[in-house]
Amino acid sequence: MIEITDLAVTAPGGGTLLQPISLCARPGTLTALTGPSGCGKSTLLRALLGHVPAAAVVSGSVRVGDHSPLTLNPQALRTFRRHHITYTGQDPAAALNPTMRVRALLTECAEPAHAEQALAAVELPDSYLRRRPVELSGGEQRRVALARALARRTPVLILDEPFAGLHGRLQRSIARLLRTMVTEDGTTLIVSGHHHDILHEIADEVRALGSSTAPSSSPSPSSSPSPSSSPSPSSSPSSSPSSFRRVFGRNPYSPEVDPGQEHAGMTREAAEAVLTVTDLRVSRDRRAVLEGINLAVGAGEAVAVVGPSGAGKSTLARAIVGLQRTAGGSVEIAGRVGFVPQDSTGSLNPRRTVAQTLRKAPDVAAALRSVELDPELAQRYPHELSGGQRQRVALARALTTDPGLLVCDEITSALDPVTAEAIMALLDRLRREQGLALLVISHDMGLVARYCTGMSVLESGRIVESGAVADLLDAPQHGATLALIG
Repeated sequence: MIEITDLAVTAPGGGTLLQPISLCARPGTLTALTGPSGCGKSTLLRALLGHVPAAAVVSGSVRVGDHSPLTLNPQALRTFRRHHITYTGQDPAAALNPTMRVRALLTECAEPAHAEQALAAVELPDSYLRRRPVELSGGEQRRVALARALARRTPVLILDEPFAGLHGRLQRSIARLLRTMVTEDGTTLIVSGHHHDILHEIADEVRALGSSTAPSSSPSPSSSPSPSSSPSPSSSPSSSPSSFRRVFGRNPYSPEVDPGQEHAGMTREAAEAVLTVTDLRVSRDRRAVLEGINLAVGAGEAVAVVGPSGAGKSTLARAIVGLQRTAGGSVEIAGRVGFVPQDSTGSLNPRRTVAQTLRKAPDVAAALRSVELDPELAQRYPHELSGGQRQRVALARALTTDPGLLVCDEITSALDPVTAEAIMALLDRLRREQGLALLVISHDMGLVARYCTGMSVLESGRIVESGAVADLLDAPQHGATLALIG
């Protein structure tokens, strides 16, 4: 169904966007692409649509079914994209018209019955049909974009980072859905991502870009993910804590050493308050999105806010930095605040180069190196960067303001594990050495365990559990926490 032969893409300035690669995908199979951020995964996926950066030098060939998308004229290319292939990009918010409701977004590309089935398949209720993209969390936007792709029912489906911004249980559910599309519907899938365990479970073949490692074959389709045995997110909060201890013992995510101990034994009572949130409430269309939120972050602390997609985490982050109107309560911040949003595409001015975006930095090259980026990227525009590179530019920009509080919304979701660790290690060093206060929104419980001192679990707009990270992971007392670590 898909045959790529010696495909390579070079930017107009001479930078390598995609090293030569050959790949073959049979009909009704799932091929996964992994590799570090910036290695060319998104460039390869877009080439299957016949889309490459303007003025880029392209060599090699691409065939999808009976079509060669890189050689089609504009009219033939539109027909090919309409009937033969569906693509969902890394930044779903950029692909969803903000003026349209979810129902219109789905039915503009599929029959109403197919649209509602697709929405249910990604675990969103019918009530979401009346909402607009701005009323959705990043994870919910990703699921709506995926539902649009599923509803079209084309023979080839291309998904760029479909698991980013989703919590563990939902990642496994979407993984099973994709595997079912392959085995039962005969769809040919190409999927990129950094969630190696999930990709190896569901893929027929995994290809690592930007690496000399030979292709690795995944287990057969029969080894696709089994339903989670973890308690449901709706498990009663009154369930016996001792039963949770027996189930989990010492949670594998728990750090051997509490990272908070590194900060000179500083306790919450002794730490200088940098962020204080009191009884914060946010409503949208007369519907409570956040209710009764109380939260504090002291100097040198890193507090994680975790919870399922749609719990209100991004809304909380935006309310803290003043980008979301509140219905009540208060937010007090001592000093400057930096914000790194989840949407890396929408957070950068498309008309400014990286150097212009970081113009306030004393040394642009040093600012880029601090977030694991090559200074040669300084003259590129956002559309010439990968999603992970854009996210790191946004982080570098936030750090140039020398903030006392840094609010990070899923800043590692588009990064490969090595880069994610490096970025979190940088923030951890700033926290310990300079007293930077961190509010970290994440679904990566491993990073939370290693780099955060405290954690609050958000579900349905309320904080249902708070405490030291090690304590909550060792003995969770609410179903929402169990669902995240199970």
